[in-house]
Amino acid sequence: MSSPSVWPRREWRFPNADPAAVDRLARELSLPRMLAQALVARGHDTPDAAATMLAPKLSRLVPPERFPGLPRAVERLRAAARAGEPVLIFGDFDCDGLTATTVLVTALEAIGARVDAFIPDRRTEGYGFSEAAVGRALREHPDTRLVVTVDCGITQEAGCALCRANGIDVILTDHHTPSATIPSVYAIVHPQRTGVPAEARDLAGVGVAFKLAHALSRGEGGARLFRPEELLPFVALGTVADIVPLTGENRILVAAGLSLLNRGGIAPGLQALRAVSRIRGPVTASDLGFRLGPRINAAGRIGDPLDALRLLRARSEREAAPYAQALDTLNMERQDLERAATDEAMSDLAWSLSPDSRSAVITSETWNPGVLGLVAGRVSQRLGLPSIAFLVDRAAGTMRGSARCPEREGLDLMALLGACAGDILQYGGHVAAAGLTVALDRADAFRAAFESACAAALPDGPVRPPLSIDAWIEPEALSLDFHDALAALEPTGAANPAPHWALRAAELTCEPISFGREGQHRRLLFRRPGDTPLEAVFFNAGELPMPWKAGDRLDVAFRTDASDFGGGSLAILIEDIRTP
Repeated sequence: MSSPSVWPRREWRFPNADPAAVDRLARELSLPRMLAQALVARGHDTPDAAATMLAPKLSRLVPPERFPGLPRAVERLRAAARAGEPVLIFGDFDCDGLTATTVLVTALEAIGARVDAFIPDRRTEGYGFSEAAVGRALREHPDTRLVVTVDCGITQEAGCALCRANGIDVILTDHHTPSATIPSVYAIVHPQRTGVPAEARDLAGVGVAFKLAHALSRGEGGARLFRPEELLPFVALGTVADIVPLTGENRILVAAGLSLLNRGGIAPGLQALRAVSRIRGPVTASDLGFRLGPRINAAGRIGDPLDALRLLRARSEREAAPYAQALDTLNMERQDLERAATDEAMSDLAWSLSPDSRSAVITSETWNPGVLGLVAGRVSQRLGLPSIAFLVDRAAGTMRGSARCPEREGLDLMALLGACAGDILQYGGHVAAAGLTVALDRADAFRAAFESACAAALPDGPVRPPLSIDAWIEPEALSLDFHDALAALEPTGAANPAPHWALRAAELTCEPISFGREGQHRRLLFRRPGDTPLEAVFFNAGELPMPWKAGDRLDVAFRTDASDFGGGSLAILIEDIRTP
């Protein structure tokens, strides 16, 4: 089986951070040198650029009116509110879609509109504004005359056509990659349309919904009808959970949302979820992505997404508490399902892939559809290949799948699927993640076409995802003060990663130690000057072979944390290892 199984697992990259630029930032902005180093490594190499990066301000947000189609959408929604016309918000079952639904329902209620929400069923209706989901939505809400999509619809003309046939206007808000044919609807609000400023083009679905909500908050004569900033904790959660770049406008929205969430007093549903997630200190972007987001997503994956929506819409922590507890339990069940399905997928691939394979396609008739994307992501991560996990529906004669793609410049999952479009019934998504449906009688043809497209894109073999490392560092420099000095880079995430450092030729004091459920984590101890060993943790590394022993010297790439895991001291979190 083709797999980057040897260490290092990733391609180590050391940005060329000009020492003179680092010195200048440190001097002119009075910054710790390692913070200046990280800023220059990220391209913020002038005092003005660095100062802008370090101070994300709401005043720098792009005015909503700069989005083509948004003024027309606002006018239609205000007219509906004045007339008492029922409005239906059509969301999606993931965290981005559910937070976007929360944002628009809350905003429309605040201006006096009659509004309800609808979330499709992942198992029976699939993703987004499908004809099946729209049909059920109209049956359950027969008085609806206006539908607003959030986080879906830009590639789904069939659902839009069904609304037109029933005399219903559609305002489409989405951020997914448009197809060649744009649906015919009343208005479209999308960050990739011509005229949208560059800093706002990477908004998540919830960010697009917030633009509409922000404009709705201003009434006649500019009077403020509600406080749109109170919606920002939901915007922050959906943005981080959808793994969009935390640069430009996204960075501003997430920073402001985290500040409000940590201040308390608003978003009681998120406060209740924070409690069951066992977050003891201030909520960080990492907490949104790895603790709160997965619990919201668990409802859409294997439970009822309306439970997550009820939590997000709760008026008090007491009202939200039972939903938070249920989502916590559901998330643990999701982890078990994901682990079992991934093990099965890797077992199947062990004999089905050849050393020359450039794609991984696996099928099952029993997996929960909610874990398909997670399984595809795990497989892609382990093999360094574009991967698709399909659930076969023999009664329908189709297989519905989720696709994931490793990170490499120029590697675009949508382009790979586009090369196979003749064998796909429907697909849509992003550069690195997508959903698709294939007819069973085209399964073999699709596999061959997808493998051919991936082979052309990956002539050199599997991908080692890049790991950008800010600098080599000495063990004695590591401390809580060192970590705290880098907090100015928060929120970190996609396209603005947490600072990563590397130890050179660190000496192991013993073999790696397994811990956690089923030994999925490893603890490594390194010798350093003095009597105190340096302890580091490699999360979710249980399936990786670690042949090292006491006395071996290793280069270690890592990031730091000061979370509750560290017990009040610095935590060293390993990202990769290589032999010097």
